[in-house]
Amino acid sequence: MRIRTKFLAVLLVELISFMALSGLSVATFAKVRQMKTVVENGTLLIARSRRVYSLLKDVVFDLFTPDSYQALRSVVLAPRSLVTGKEFAHETGLFRDEYAAFMGDATIADILARDKELSSAYQTAAPLADLAFVKFERLSVLFERARELSPSEDRDLYMLIQESKDESLYGIFGAIRDSSFYLNNIFESFLNRFVHGIRLEAERLEKAATFGFAAAVIFLGALTVLVVFLLTSGILASIRNLESAIGKVAEGEFSVHVPIRSKDELGALGLAFQRLADDLKKNVESIPSILKDVNEALPEDPSTETIFEILSDALLREGGARCVQVLLRSGNDLRMAAKSGFDPTPSWTKGTLRPMTDFAAILPSPNASFFVKDLTAGGFNLSSLELGTSVVSLLLVPMTVRRKSAGWFLFARDDRSFTDLEYSRLTAIADYAAQVLDSVEVHAALAARRDAGFEALQAQIQPHFLYNVLTSLMALNRMGESKKLEAAVIALKDMLRYNLQHDQWASVSEEFAFLGKYCKLQKLRHGERFDFLFSTDGRADGERIPKLIVQPLVENALIHGLEPKLGHGTLSVEARIEGGRLMLSVHDDGVGCDEARLQSLADSLSLHERVGLGNVKKRLDLLYKDARMDLSSPPGGGFSATIELPIEEGRV
Repeated sequence: MRIRTKFLAVLLVELISFMALSGLSVATFAKVRQMKTVVENGTLLIARSRRVYSLLKDVVFDLFTPDSYQALRSVVLAPRSLVTGKEFAHETGLFRDEYAAFMGDATIADILARDKELSSAYQTAAPLADLAFVKFERLSVLFERARELSPSEDRDLYMLIQESKDESLYGIFGAIRDSSFYLNNIFESFLNRFVHGIRLEAERLEKAATFGFAAAVIFLGALTVLVVFLLTSGILASIRNLESAIGKVAEGEFSVHVPIRSKDELGALGLAFQRLADDLKKNVESIPSILKDVNEALPEDPSTETIFEILSDALLREGGARCVQVLLRSGNDLRMAAKSGFDPTPSWTKGTLRPMTDFAAILPSPNASFFVKDLTAGGFNLSSLELGTSVVSLLLVPMTVRRKSAGWFLFARDDRSFTDLEYSRLTAIADYAAQVLDSVEVHAALAARRDAGFEALQAQIQPHFLYNVLTSLMALNRMGESKKLEAAVIALKDMLRYNLQHDQWASVSEEFAFLGKYCKLQKLRHGERFDFLFSTDGRADGERIPKLIVQPLVENALIHGLEPKLGHGTLSVEARIEGGRLMLSVHDDGVGCDEARLQSLADSLSLHERVGLGNVKKRLDLLYKDARMDLSSPPGGGFSATIELPIEEGRV
């Protein structure tokens, strides 16, 4: 929900609540006003009751004490009894109608339904009121008959009634008494009590409505403040989180996480910045990732085409494009060396050539780049490229190898346009990919030179090896040992076959088999004078080592350790894996050397007396990063040479 929508929602809720509260208050105060109107009507009704009672007294005094009335007429201006009698009849009629209208009011009915005490009083007074109105009508009739009995005002009406034979007139005195009772005790008392009860109820309801309205206004105000505080707190927290993330990115820390607290504009901004940080991190990590992918995918001896395929696949995974093509210059043509992803040029198959003139319009120079952010916008004549209709965005980056233009990398998308960040990343990783290709060529040249040097060093071993073997054969020939000579020739043939194999590498078991034949040949020459022992821990048998790397050690042990020794000698060769490294040890119990001589040999490795050790050390330095060769000679004789190789290190 958008921030503006949240505040509008709060405002709308507050407005609706205030309107509802106002409506309820208006209804309540309207009801209070109705009750006050009933109180006013009741007060008027009480006044009407008192007027009827006053008229009753006037009529009585006028009829029965005319002398007193005549004496007081000059003091109290009052109409005659005839007029008063008519007014009494009229007022009692009005009083009856007003009383019926008052008690029939809907507000009175509602009050009676809620107030049991007033309802009980009403139930008691209602039949008496009906009886009173009957009495009032009868009294009005009696007043008329009494006036007919004594038309003269000078006669004593009381005596006339007593003398009259009309017995119905006798009831006029009881009717006057009853009417006075009803007016004074029933109507006056009941109406006063009823009006007072309604007034109290109206005041209570008015106070409750006033207090409720004030409390509701205070509650709504506090609720509004709380909601606004929570909203603004969330907004400020989101801003602080975003500010912290921006600060970290500005310092170069791209592995940031922006907490998304809401789905409003700040949440959308946080998500957008998170995508930006992720893209920046991907942009920074793309080059190391490409290096890792290429290194993991490259075989031991990759061809150029394989390198291009691996490189295009790595660029597709890490660059953010949907298509990667490697276009190599070949004279005046371009060759499609590799392609990955969707195919923007379906008419141009891998390995085929296209003339450079097809690209002349967009690539005016060999080192030029070409970028079209949105092909759908039109304005570009790319018909010579024969692009597919699905291509949306296109980028060509030059490929420079050995300081020369070697071609271009083509990147394309078919779903959307490249962003500026993707353009920057693709340009950077394309330059890096060109450097990788440049390094591959340099490495190939260096590897060729290294192999040539290694083979030259390995060839140095051959004369020494053949010289010693031929010396042994000549010794057997002089001794007339024809059978031993034949066996020695067969062994020499096998060893020469092993030497002539083009592979520079052999397993430990293959090297030990060769050494076994070499030692067998030496045993034919020296007889039982020497013993040869070979041992491995089993795990080392399949490890690959440089061919003829141990033979010079065995040969030097024989020539410089065992042959000068008087008596029987033993030479042992061992292969084992220790601490994650391959250990190759050659030990003899020959004459050995002193400590000073040993230190000199270890420092220089220029072993003129022990031919071949310097050669071995040089070959190890060519092939390995951290191979070691240790020499030792314990007091009392004997000599050990140990080669320590990293396991599965591969060639440098």
